[in-house]
Amino acid sequence: MKRLIIGFIFLMSFAMHGCTKDEEPPVSTDDLILFWSDRDGNGEIYRMDTEGSNVTRLTSNNSNDFNPQWSPDRKKIVFESARDGNRELYIMNADGSDQVRLTDNAALDWLPQWSPDGNRIMFISNRDNHYQIYVINSDGTGIRNLSNYAEVDFNPHWSPDGRKIAFERKMGSSMEIFTMNSDGTNQVRLTNNTANDYNPGWSPDGSKIAFSSNRDGNYEIYVMNSDGTGQTRLTETSDVDESWPQWSPDGRKLIYIYWYHPSPLAIYIMDPDGRNKKLLFTGSLDTFDYPQWLPGSMEILFGCKKDQKWDIFKVETESSVETNLTNGTGNSFLYFIW
Repeated sequence: MKRLIIGFIFLMSFAMHGCTKDEEPPVSTDDLILFWSDRDGNGEIYRMDTEGSNVTRLTSNNSNDFNPQWSPDRKKIVFESARDGNRELYIMNADGSDQVRLTDNAALDWLPQWSPDGNRIMFISNRDNHYQIYVINSDGTGIRNLSNYAEVDFNPHWSPDGRKIAFERKMGSSMEIFTMNSDGTNQVRLTNNTANDYNPGWSPDGSKIAFSSNRDGNYEIYVMNSDGTGQTRLTETSDVDESWPQWSPDGRKLIYIYWYHPSPLAIYIMDPDGRNKKLLFTGSLDTFDYPQWLPGSMEILFGCKKDQKWDIFKVETESSVETNLTNGTGNSFLYFIW
């Protein structure tokens, strides 16, 4: 099963000199990165600034806490935890206070994603004996199965306006890309072939979906209109797999993973029409969390194993300058599946 990382993140700054406690302004999280790490013995959730400093631990228990994500307003964090015996969803304030369990089921609940308006959280669960797409209100009420399918539904993504969800569905021996309304209605199949179509990603304006497919023999990057028309191949290789396309915040670039055993994995960037491909980063073999854009910037974040440790890196896409933000203090991760 693919590992992803959907992971993202940011930090507090100023305190006004001379204010009383009641007059202190709220903490800013606009420049904070969320991550999880085993640096203190087991998986806990931390935050740091975009230069890797001011690390603050947010959770503390004897089980693993992982896969944190900011709410759109940066006031809340949803995350996964095994502290109560199995993998469940929790929510807490940006400073780690008021940690509340959202789901309570013997099955696996994981990969939470906030809706763009911050009112709901989408996640994957196998509580119906196979993986399906669920949604729950941010206060823990109103849980429901959105996809209601007899086999596997996976890897869902909200459209930028929150009205649609793109996802993968197992159809016989292949995975195909579908969309549905945010309430689960109007499920529409966008790809239809005997190969696998994976990793749907919405463009910032919601008009396009980038994805990966092995319909031409090996995995390549494709793009299509949001209704499934105009499917176009963007990469052209014969012995290399390319996957996990991610749009830049301004919609002018795509990053993607490039890998070929036994060569190292790499991260590339290109224009949305497939032009101007450029290498950004080369790592070790089979050791990437999937890259994500740092919101509002032309920098990307990803996890990579180097020198026997997993670290979080930042790369500036114009200059290709890389920065190790965690520097081998335990193993540190952003957001992944397995």
